[in-house]
Amino acid sequence: MRLSLWLVILGQVLICLSFCAYSTSGKDKDDDEDLSQYFYLQSEGENHHVIEQTKSSGDSKPDFLYSPSYPNGRIVTFYAHWCPHCKDFQPKYKELSNKIWEMSTKLHVLVETFAVSCVPHRKICRENKIQGYPTILFYPPNSINGTKVKYWDIHPHEIFNELMGVSATDLGDKVEDIDSSSSISDHKHDNNNLKQNPYFLSRSRHETFHDAHLSFDFAMKTAIYVSTGPLPEKPKATLKKFLGLMRKTVPVASTLQPVIRDLLHEFDSVTASSKNLNTIMANHPPPRPINKWSPASLQHGTGYTAGLWELFHVMSVGLVQWNHMAMEDDQKIIPAEMADILRDYVEHFFQCEVCRLNFLTEFDACSYDRCNRLVTSARRGTLQQFIQYPLWLFETHNAVNTRLRKERIDLNIETEDSTNEEDILWPPINSCRKCWISKGRWNEVEVYKYLQQSYWLEDDHSEVLKILSNSEIGMIKYESSIVDTLEDVVERSYLFHTGSLCCVILLMLILWYRKRQYDRRGIHKKIEVDIP
Repeated sequence: MRLSLWLVILGQVLICLSFCAYSTSGKDKDDDEDLSQYFYLQSEGENHHVIEQTKSSGDSKPDFLYSPSYPNGRIVTFYAHWCPHCKDFQPKYKELSNKIWEMSTKLHVLVETFAVSCVPHRKICRENKIQGYPTILFYPPNSINGTKVKYWDIHPHEIFNELMGVSATDLGDKVEDIDSSSSISDHKHDNNNLKQNPYFLSRSRHETFHDAHLSFDFAMKTAIYVSTGPLPEKPKATLKKFLGLMRKTVPVASTLQPVIRDLLHEFDSVTASSKNLNTIMANHPPPRPINKWSPASLQHGTGYTAGLWELFHVMSVGLVQWNHMAMEDDQKIIPAEMADILRDYVEHFFQCEVCRLNFLTEFDACSYDRCNRLVTSARRGTLQQFIQYPLWLFETHNAVNTRLRKERIDLNIETEDSTNEEDILWPPINSCRKCWISKGRWNEVEVYKYLQQSYWLEDDHSEVLKILSNSEIGMIKYESSIVDTLEDVVERSYLFHTGSLCCVILLMLILWYRKRQYDRRGIHKKIEVDIP
């Protein structure tokens, strides 16, 4: 009896110990962090720059949300792991973080990307007034006041441009720092110190962007208002579209961006009177030397027209860059629409009557295959399609040079033997051997490379150029494979029809032979006799 009592007591003690152990283990399990609530933890083989806020960090008030002196701009996505839209946005946000990191590296302006899961971080999300998922907020440097961003319409360029309000001063004058000493004719294009073409003086990238800024400033002050009173509706709509394009297609580091931003912000006031426009322009004078175009722009006439062409070329390369960085097809610039906006700008704001009429005539006639080569939809567009816009503008500009040479010869300003047509085509063959295949024939990819290296603030190792360099081989192979495929199709078609004809003839011979045997043996007669 005493032994069984001790056994009962021992059993109860063991049950209590087991229950305590279970309770302790359950508590430890609750304290462990559930990693399934986090979308942006780095996994093996993954490469993105999103920094995920976790509870294990022990930081209930992270500096990137709560410190007014946080030095860098940052984007923060607030999400819930159960939200399907958050899950769909996950790969796009990772891609966005990589593209923002790429731009940060080029501009030397750090913008960080963070993620906060609102299930384990309810308090943080409540304090930041997050009411729906996903919510994307942008925080400027030294600020804890976030600006909401549409997550379905976010573009890396806009992050640096519109939200940060980047100016050349903020960026440490990157326009001048980025290859300011190298000239357009000195890019790495297999030129090997060849003789410079005297028709085209060399121009540094800094001079290119300076000339473009001078010409834009001159146009705003002299070409927008040709009469008193508010700007008429059609010119007003054209100006707004053109400035909107400039906002997207001019490099973020350009000194033009601050004035474009203010013109768009005060657009109704700017288009109400020339005085208001001039006030904005006075607040953003071009960088020094003011009103002094480069010798290359002054070489063949006024610096204004040459600088305006420089601006158009910068924007044409900017279209490719913008579309390459776009996260969605809806964000991309449609080349055909951009060409229409350029046409309308020339019609309303370019005051050289003959030049304007010549440009409009060529444009409306779909010269240089404009109506076919410029795509009318950006849906699933490729870089090869988008580079057609800068290439079309390149052809148009060369045609203008050819026409102006002829006019100068007709006016006896220069003699016909002083230059030939090859001399006035840009880029000069001695600056870009790979650009020109033969007379009147040129390599599209090489010409675009030269355009980007001349009119964009990047070096020769940009991602776009790498993609085009790789695709160039593919395009050649693709053209060859088309020819081979067509030959195979013709050959197979010939074999098919020949084989079919042989089969028909053979079938007819078999039928003829069977009919002959049938008639010879009289089988049909025998059947008729046997019938009662």
